[in-house]
Amino acid sequence: MKRNIVTYILIALFAFVSNAQGIDTVAIKSFVAQSPEEYKNLADRFVQADTTLTVDELTKVYYGAPFYKDFTFGKYDTQLAELYDNAESAAEFDVVYLVAQKALNENPTSFDLTVKAISGACNGTDQSAQAQLENLRTRYANIYTVISFSGNGVQPEDPIYVTSQSDMLKYLAHCYGAVEILGESAIMDCKAIKVNRIDGDNMKEAIIYVKIIN
Repeated sequence: MKRNIVTYILIALFAFVSNAQGIDTVAIKSFVAQSPEEYKNLADRFVQADTTLTVDELTKVYYGAPFYKDFTFGKYDTQLAELYDNAESAAEFDVVYLVAQKALNENPTSFDLTVKAISGACNGTDQSAQAQLENLRTRYANIYTVISFSGNGVQPEDPIYVTSQSDMLKYLAHCYGAVEILGESAIMDCKAIKVNRIDGDNMKEAIIYVKIIN
């Protein structure tokens, strides 16, 4: 049950390898700088779990976040990480949700924080938290889609794009079944991440190429 994120979110709705398209970070950074009000409107719709947002709009929201002045971006909450890793009781998961939700108010596009908030709501007893699950699951799926469409991660010329180290770790775990990072190295302008991943009933080593935008 611990950190249960509801299986249906993880089903293969997105043909991410065949649709990988790369991310034009220069264009997105320019969009945020030149049209901050338009970016804020898109970000607000994302937070409200607006299902009419297109993949292009969601891409601008997620990858534009590091460049938007009103977001406290890149701040990794070590206290929350410890709470999340050690949570066992429903009361402890209620605390995880509260701390994660507070952090999401400042960094609403974080995949890592969204996962932790969902985990807290799923495994706790706070009814107000459980009432937010549909919203959080939609946001989770939207970020998952955007990252999946960014690249296939199979070769350095087509890396997966994320906006933080913590998002990278969560995405590798959720998409690839990575349970352990064995090492990493720089290649071209991205990272080559060596992981130990679940492959059926076995464990298998793999290299996944990732680029972090910040």
